[in-house]
Order: sequence, then structure tokens, then C-alpha cells
Amino acid sequence: MTQVIDRSVRARMAGAAARLRRLQRIDRAAVFVISLGGFAVVISVLGILIFIALEAVPLFGPARVTPGTPLAFRPGAAGGEALRALGVDEYRQYLSVVLPDARVAFYRLPAAGASPSAAPLQASFAVPVPGLDAGTPIVSSSRSLLGQHLAAATGDGRVALMQVRATPRYRDQALDGVDVSVEGRGVIVLDPSGRAVREVSYDDRDGTRRVAGLLDDGTVAVWVGDEAGGERRASVGVAAGQRVTHVRVGNGGVVVASTDRGRIYRWETDGDEPLLTDVSRLEGAITALDFVLGGNSVAAGTERGEVAILFRAPTPDGGEAMVRARSFEPHGGAVLAFAMSPRDRSFAASHADGSLVLRHGTSGRTLARVDGVGRAAALVVSPKADAVYARARGAVVPLALDNPHPEVSWRT
Repeated sequence: MTQVIDRSVRARMAGAAARLRRLQRIDRAAVFVISLGGFAVVISVLGILIFIALEAVPLFGPARVTPGTPLAFRPGAAGGEALRALGVDEYRQYLSVVLPDARVAFYRLPAAGASPSAAPLQASFAVPVPGLDAGTPIVSSSRSLLGQHLAAATGDGRVALMQVRATPRYRDQALDGVDVSVEGRGVIVLDPSGRAVREVSYDDRDGTRRVAGLLDDGTVAVWVGDEAGGERRASVGVAAGQRVTHVRVGNGGVVVASTDRGRIYRWETDGDEPLLTDVSRLEGAITALDFVLGGNSVAAGTERGEVAILFRAPTPDGGEAMVRARSFEPHGGAVLAFAMSPRDRSFAASHADGSLVLRHGTSGRTLARVDGVGRAAALVVSPKADAVYARARGAVVPLALDNPHPEVSWRT
């Protein structure tokens, strides 16, 4: 009987030991699976972080601006500094310029990758400015940021308005060329007294044409016309002792003018009479002025090389006023000209030391700088924002532009 009991106990102990070993194996397997899962989670998180870093870090990289071989203009073709209507079509086939003899000239650009000729650029063709007699002296001109709207102002107070259109031609699903034309939008009398329009700015949107022009050191003339043929004229001025340096038309009938005393005057002109809303102040004479894409924010450059972005914002008392949103460090002497990007709020600025600086108005980043471009009096960013053309030293300098994420900064 005792032996039977011993065998029963030993059997139960052996069974318990087997179950214990099985549980230990299960436990070890569970520990392995849990450890493997934890390790997989850690690896997955690290992979996600690495992926985010690989995607995010390039966003903070600088823009690339690569200068090409300067394209020489025929002597005198580019005109004076007041002739700012330098343009290029979306396909970068033709460079357009308003000439001093009331013609719009189109210069065939070298194909991408081709070596430009050392000979001066010759106009492929030139079109008379619609509405003006042949040879009428043009004293100033401008080009809108969007829509390729041109203005050509005369010495007797008139302004010819026009639009450049570019139509692509395709063969076998490949671009075979571009047909460009100039359509007249009328000739207006900006100043009935016949004074020369020293500088002109023109904007055409939502069926309303707006023109502002500088008539003398302190007087800016404004003209507004609608599709029904109605028109309004007005003139505004700045305080005595100041000289207007630039005038620009923006969105919604806003006109701004800068002075040699560092002031920026802002008027709203859509009412019966122009309304002066703001007078902003910068340090030093303002040597360059333009609206950033959207026509609301203003970029101003000074003789000290400083650049500021200003826009109208709410004030604590419930009103609105122009405020300085961004200030950029000086680069290379006085700012000579701006060119705004038609795709984002980037802009190029030429400086008196011959440099070209690319900045972004919202992020406050200085994206790139190129030296040796020359004292460019006129700049244009191509419609696809993939190139900048700078008119300097009787030549146009093409610069390839790669600016994929200008709005990204550690602050934004």
C-alpha cells in the first residue's frame, strides 16, 4: 500500500514538474514576444522620427540662385531707370522690354542648356505701343506682377495701357514655340495739364484699371477706370520738404508712395476722393518700393540697404494701421530694385554693390545672395518662379532659381 502511495505522489510530482516546465517555456515565449514587440515599437518610432527628419530637414535648406552668362543688349535698347517694364513669358522663350521710342521689343532667349552668343541680343520683333504715334518718347513704364499688364507713360501726361499675351504652340506633344502679341487697353490722360509722368504703376484686376503716376517731386496722380467707360482722376501729395521717390498701385485701390525722408504714404482711392490712411517711417531715404504678391503687403528698401515688410493690421483701439511685420539686415548698400515672385511671397532685390539677394516676406528668411550681378535697375521673376532676369550694365543677367520651400523657418 505504501508503495502505491509513493508511486502516486511521484507521478503527481512529475506531472507538476512537467506543467511547471511547460509554463516556464510559455513564460519565456511570452517574454520574448513582448520584448520583440517593444523592440519593434521602438524601431518603428525611430523609423518615423527618421522619416520625419528626412522630410523636414530639406525644407530648411537655402534656395539656390545660379547666375548664367550675361546677355548683352543692343546699346540704348534697355532705356533709362524709369523704364521698368522688363518681362518674360511663362515658357522663358522671349524677354520683353518697353523701348523709349514707343515700341515693345521681344528678344529671343537662348534655349535651356545652350551657350549664349557673345553678340548683343537683337530683337526678334518689335510691336508699336497701341494708341501712340510711332516714335512718341516714352519716359517711364511698368509691368504688373500678374497678368503681364504694361503701362507706357509719355512726356505729355498720357499713359498707354496694354497686355502681353503668350500662346504656346505644340508639335507631337512637345513645345514648338510661343506666339506673343500685345493687346491695347486704351490710352488715358493721367494729367490733363500735360506734365511728364516720371514714374508709372498700373494694375488691372476685377474689371477695374488703376494707374498712379509721379508728376513732380511731391505730386502723385491717380486714375481709375471701369469696364463701363467711367473714369475718375485725382491727385495726392506729400508733406512739404519731401521728395517722392517711388509710387505703386496695389490691391483694392490702394496707392503707396515713398519719399527721400523715409516716409511711406498710403491712400485708399476707391472712394469719391483719395483718403490718406497712414504715413509710415523708415530710417533713411527709400530707394525701392513694391507690393508683395497679393497687393497688400509693401516691401520698402532704403539707401542703407535695409528692407522692411509693412502691412495694415488691427490696432488695440479697434482701428487699423500700417505696421512693420519684418525687417531684414542690410546687404550691400542701397536697394535699387525689387522683383516679386508671382508664386509666393519671395522677392529678389538688387543692391548698389552689384549683389542680388533673395528674401521671403512672411518667414523673414534671407534665402540666397549672389554677388557680381551688377547694379540692376530692373528685375523680373519668371511666371513659374524658376528664374530671375536682372537688367544691369547694358545687359540682362539670367539666374536660375530653385526655391522650393521659402516659407519654412523655425518660427513658422
